Amino acid sequence: MLLSVFYEPSIECNAVTPWLQGTLAAVESLCSDRPYIFGRMCMERQPRVACLWLGITILGLQKELLQAVRFGQIPINLNCAAWSGTIQSFIQQPVTNPLVAHGRVGRADECRLLFLSQTTHQARVPICQWKPFGSTPLDDVDVEVRVHSECEDHGLQYKGFSWDYTEDKSIMQLLGEAIFHSSRSLSTVQELSGAEQTPICYKALDREKEVISENATRSVFGWLRFEGYARHESGIWKHDWFDMSDSDEEDVGWEEVYSDDDPKTSSRVKAWASGLSSAKLSYPSLDDDAGGEVLDLHNARGSDAQ
Repeated sequence: MLLSVFYEPSIECNAVTPWLQGTLAAVESLCSDRPYIFGRMCMERQPRVACLWLGITILGLQKELLQAVRFGQIPINLNCAAWSGTIQSFIQQPVTNPLVAHGRVGRADECRLLFLSQTTHQARVPICQWKPFGSTPLDDVDVEVRVHSECEDHGLQYKGFSWDYTEDKSIMQLLGEAIFHSSRSLSTVQELSGAEQTPICYKALDREKEVISENATRSVFGWLRFEGYARHESGIWKHDWFDMSDSDEEDVGWEEVYSDDDPKTSSRVKAWASGLSSAKLSYPSLDDDAGGEVLDLHNARGSDAQ
C-alpha cells in the first residue's frame, strides 16, 4: 500500500525505467535532507495511506522503501489494494469501453479479460503491474477475449470482506462500507500547460540502464503470450530485450500452438481450431500494411505503434 504512490496507471511496461528515474530524481532534488517533505509528498499523492506514510516518516524508514523502488520492486496485493482504495496494478482497472477500436483490442484489455476469464495459464495475477503497450487485431486475440468484443464495463468487483473474530464469529463488511467504495485518489499523469509548467532536468535519465523496463516488458508479454505470440508480433519477440538468440528452436507454427494433443489447450480453443485445420494463415512482414509493430520498444506507444 505504501509503494503504490510510485505506481502510475498511464505508464507502459517499456517506459518504467525513465518513470522511476524521474521520480527518484525529483525526490532527491526536493527532499534529499528533508525526509518530512518526502513524507508529505507521498501523503498528498496517496491520501488513502497517508497515516501509514506518517508512521514511516516518524520512524525514518524512507530510505529502505526508496531502495526497493530503485530496483523496481513494487509488490502487488489485490486484497489490500481493494481494502485501502489504492491502485497497484493495471489489472485492477476496468476494461476499456468500447473494447474494440478500429478493429483492434488493447493488449492491456487482453490481459484483463484473460484474467477475468480465469484461463488455464492466466488465472494468477500478472507479477508485472505495468500495462503492455500497443494493441492486437480482433481476429488475432484469444477466443476468451473475442467472445466479449461487444461487452461493456467488465472489471474486478469486490463483494466485501469477512473479518474473523474469536469464538468462531465473523463480520461481513460489504463493499458499500469498505474504503474501496470511495473514489480513487491516485490520478493519471496530466500535462501541465502555460504558467503551471515546471522546468525539467533530464540529467537523471540514463538510457543505458533499462533493466527495469526490460524485465517488466518481458514479464507482462510472457504472461499474455504464454502459448506463443500473435502472427504480427514477431518483431517484438525478436527484440534484444527478449534475448531469444540462444534458442535453437524454430518459430512455433499455428498447428503446434493449438495442437489437439496438447492437454494444456482449452476445450473451447480445440473446438475453434478444429474448424481451421485446412486454413492457411498469412504472416505479414513488418513492412506490410497489416500493422507490424515497431522494433524500438523504447518509443512504442499505444495502438499508434505501427
